[in-house]
Amino acid sequence: MGKIPVILLAAGASRRMGRSKALLPWGNTTLIKHQLEVLSSLNEDIIVVLGAHSEEISRTLINFPVHILINPEWEQGMGTSIAYALKHISQNIPEATAVMISLVDQPLISEAHYRNIYDKIKTGIYKAIISKSSNGWEGVPVVLSKDYFCQLMTLKGEEGAKKLIKSNKKEIISVDAGDMLVDMDTIDSYHNLHYRFFGNKPKLN
Repeated sequence: MGKIPVILLAAGASRRMGRSKALLPWGNTTLIKHQLEVLSSLNEDIIVVLGAHSEEISRTLINFPVHILINPEWEQGMGTSIAYALKHISQNIPEATAVMISLVDQPLISEAHYRNIYDKIKTGIYKAIISKSSNGWEGVPVVLSKDYFCQLMTLKGEEGAKKLIKSNKKEIISVDAGDMLVDMDTIDSYHNLHYRFFGNKPKLN
């Protein structure tokens, strides 16, 4: 199978958080650096899509071998960031046969889970692999085959991959992620996740 680049979505303004999620402390690093360290184990191209706080975040990623894209329409929603990244992939990584979509605010997802969904798409049996939580929620991280690239490039506003998933259930399987799919939208939820992962509350400036 060809390349399976990773899209890491980190363009949001994090208004409820009150500060950039990507730059929140996570142990001895930041949330986005933690995610990149985990994702780099896949040995695939990583495309980081930024929007709000892009200059500040970009400066912290100088030493990471990633492709940084600044979505000019980030304020219109996640769908525009996915579409922007897919256009980049189609033009610059033509050998891509699938793509992974991941979020910057899901730090509990393990390397093993990412590897699991990668291995399943590589069998060629399924066109899409989605993650499923222990309470039945389904969503990102997802891996979608090239069959979906054209549809992904037309996403707008807050549309995400979930719309495609719902309309193509027969072509998709879910992979159990247990309780790893928790994301964070508020300072309280961030504190709780940090405590759960490290056993202590983060130190914020």
